[in-house]
Amino acid sequence: MLVNTFEQVLTLSALGSALILLLFLLRPLTAKHFAPKWQYYIWLLVLNTLVIPLPKPVKEVVYLPETHPLLPMTQAPMQPLTKVMVEKVVMVDWMQVFAIIWVAGVLFSLALKLTRYCFFKSTLRENSKADTLAVPLPKGLYVRRTWLLDAPLLIGVFRPTLYLPESVSESDLAHILAHELMHYKR
Repeated sequence: MLVNTFEQVLTLSALGSALILLLFLLRPLTAKHFAPKWQYYIWLLVLNTLVIPLPKPVKEVVYLPETHPLLPMTQAPMQPLTKVMVEKVVMVDWMQVFAIIWVAGVLFSLALKLTRYCFFKSTLRENSKADTLAVPLPKGLYVRRTWLLDAPLLIGVFRPTLYLPESVSESDLAHILAHELMHYKR
């Protein structure tokens, strides 16, 4: 199963890479004639190509009739079996080796990203202070001010928090909130 998954990922990556290359090559033509909304949806199609597996072709199974010449005759007497010593040759399945290396790399990368994310989030939390804005905000959205950031940042899925730089002026706050609340909505 691991080898099949790895082969599927390789196939999806190759197909997605070919589509990305094609889109980049056609971009000078498509940018002139198609709206940005079209480009957004075509990139979603490429993203789906990278994520959704392709159906595997079904191998045809052929059943031979009982009287086929390749089948032994059922009336023939059984021959005694002789013992034969066979040396077992172990072949390395390279696809399985590559699949295991791939899974190890994915798990290592995921652990590294999650560790960095948690460290970043805790650093932001420790070096920020809660802020109450005069503007009404959706329920469950928290706002904090920090000196660590140069630009606003919305972070978190279960407890979303909007981190604002301390240098944000009140005149820019309305535009920043409109932008960040769009991220929150999505």
